[in-house]
Amino acid sequence: MSMYKNLTLLGILTGVMFASVPVKSETTNAIPELVQENNAFALELYGKLKSKEGNLFFSPYSVSTCLGMAYAGARGETEKQMAKTLHFSTNQAALHTGFGELQKELNKKPGVTLKVANALLAQKGMPFSKEFLDCLNKTYQADAMRFDFGTQAQLASDELNGWVAKKTEGRIQTILQPEALDRAVALVLVNAVYFKGAWATPFSKEVTMPNPFYFGKKGSVTAQMMYQQEHFDYYENPKLKALKLPYAGRKLSMVILLPSARDGLPDLESFITTQSLSSWISQMHDQEVAIQLPKFKMDEEFDLNSTLGEMGLHDAFCSKADFRGMMSSGELHLSKVLHKSFVEVNETETEAAAVTMAGVAFGNTGKPGPKGFFADHPFLFVIRDNGTGSILFMGRVMDPMK
Repeated sequence: MSMYKNLTLLGILTGVMFASVPVKSETTNAIPELVQENNAFALELYGKLKSKEGNLFFSPYSVSTCLGMAYAGARGETEKQMAKTLHFSTNQAALHTGFGELQKELNKKPGVTLKVANALLAQKGMPFSKEFLDCLNKTYQADAMRFDFGTQAQLASDELNGWVAKKTEGRIQTILQPEALDRAVALVLVNAVYFKGAWATPFSKEVTMPNPFYFGKKGSVTAQMMYQQEHFDYYENPKLKALKLPYAGRKLSMVILLPSARDGLPDLESFITTQSLSSWISQMHDQEVAIQLPKFKMDEEFDLNSTLGEMGLHDAFCSKADFRGMMSSGELHLSKVLHKSFVEVNETETEAAAVTMAGVAFGNTGKPGPKGFFADHPFLFVIRDNGTGSILFMGRVMDPMK
């Protein structure tokens, strides 16, 4: 009789659990294709998560990376479903090379703190494939931890949560409870992303003041609004305004998409694609812009099992799962894909971990006036690497006071 074992994935945290059941630089060729695939997954995942009420924040890159590690052990129909859901079109070797090179590229950004880290928490004694473990160790630089989950569940969860807290600078303290670990759990895979970046052009705290933030046509709340007038990359069309706010070092940016109508976010969410986002960014050009942007902070937590199932990842969560690339002596299936994230945006910086104009006069110089970018109603934002185009974080602000 075969053993029943679980595989859990945890992310920014993104993490994944598995269970047994009976049954190069920016010029590296692998990076551009991988980024395109990851960004396509990011927009599709956003399309599923947008049904959640209120604010939204997550790291699609973290989810992709964590599932990418699991994909290294997938075979047969499970491998095909994961590739389709995650938009992976490359072969396994090229894909994991791409993830490894992209991780190295992201971990060396000047001017900001950006840390990408992976870990595996394994049941002691489980006969995992050497090829699979070598891939996680050499390509993803995954830190390995081994425990007997039957007798050391508390110790194992403490070790993993301590790793998470360290990698996210204390912003995410807990991703795994000890009761989630037992002898049925074979492996926990974790990806953590931490980002802290000062604005290249900070906002002045002296002019931050309370002003209305409108919920479409449903009223408003008083939010702490930041202001500045400077030159930024900017684009507009009849339906939206797009602004790129660079971080120190100018290697990463926050791109804010502001619907023209106060109640226009659902419309924007319905038509945004990787192609349209890339097009808007490519059409940006330097302009003087008067900005009003609310301070905001978010903590999010998602169980992505059902969401990934809706996206086409079915077999991986049931007895049909084929993860022979991880362990040939017993079947595994995904039991949990968990994701935690945190973001805070203020006058001086953005801090994120994935386990983000009344009363002010702008001087009249006699020249054409600045463009107005007044984010006083719901908007969408992404934090991306300018060099590769990789979307690291994505979200929306519906109420900056929540």
